[in-house]
Amino acid sequence: DATNELSFLILEVARQVKDQSAETKVALITGWGLNLAQDEIRRRGVDLLIKKPIEPRKFLQQLSGLGIKAADLAGG
Repeated sequence: DATNELSFLILEVARQVKDQSAETKVALITGWGLNLAQDEIRRRGVDLLIKKPIEPRKFLQQLSGLGIKAADLAGG
């Protein structure tokens, strides 16, 4: 179905980003979720999957776990 096809395309983009730059962090924000186990999502190049609705404090904690600071997001 269309949702599975879109999920595949998104994961393919994530894999291509990692192929070009393995150290680049890939985070996906989704309202649909992905029907894959967390280890499979990571294997496909996604470091962090965030499901909507986003809780700002939790979001910043998750990014911090990837080594990304709030100041980095603001260009600081």
